[in-house]
Amino acid sequence: MHDAALEWIASTLVDAVEQGPRSPAAVTVLLRLYADTGREAYRSATERALTDILPQVASIRDARERLEWLGTLADASAISDDDQLPQLVQQLLPATIDDLETFVRASYEPGEGLLGASLADHVRTASALLTAFELTGRLPYSMLAEELLIAARRQGWDAERRVFADDFSANCVAAQLACRLAVLHRDPDYAAAAVVAPDADYERDARIALDALDAVYRDHPDAAAAYGLALINWFTLNPHPN
Repeated sequence: MHDAALEWIASTLVDAVEQGPRSPAAVTVLLRLYADTGREAYRSATERALTDILPQVASIRDARERLEWLGTLADASAISDDDQLPQLVQQLLPATIDDLETFVRASYEPGEGLLGASLADHVRTASALLTAFELTGRLPYSMLAEELLIAARRQGWDAERRVFADDFSANCVAAQLACRLAVLHRDPDYAAAAVVAPDADYERDARIALDALDAVYRDHPDAAAAYGLALINWFTLNPHPN
């Protein structure tokens, strides 16, 4: 399931990453595919992208994008001997977290999400908050990410199709979030410590969304990274045999 899509995504992203500009999602997908397959094309593309982005990360103004890059660098450090990667993550993480909190506080309303924010902003911010949780272990970030996903669903969810209406990229990010939250909800220690939506079935939601996206993904090459990361997260949730 979805393996043919991953091949198309990888080919699309190698070309995109070589040409630039690069996104953290694109580089993360190629990093994880390299770790899984060892293909030289993936290694070469990610090394070039990381070499180019390292001097720029600190100057990225959007805290969400900066944090997603730090998540990508943390992924890279797991398969690289370059001590610069984890050092940069630790150096930039505190200020980036502060900036993300400032961004959220400016429009967050408990129970309502981000006032005046678009669907895409809700899921993008939720993704950054989940990355903040993964890098710090602080439960309020993951719980707020879940709250923002719920708010996004109230804003643009097609209940019959179980997807967001007419927004391919937002559906990709929402599927990523659903997979990542499903992994957390499977952890009994996390479920005991965090406040979680009691009736949520994020694995089901991710499966339905990905099945819908599978029919149209080739019409959205500009969102190949977002779709690819959704599939990578799905396979993390549901490992499949090689």
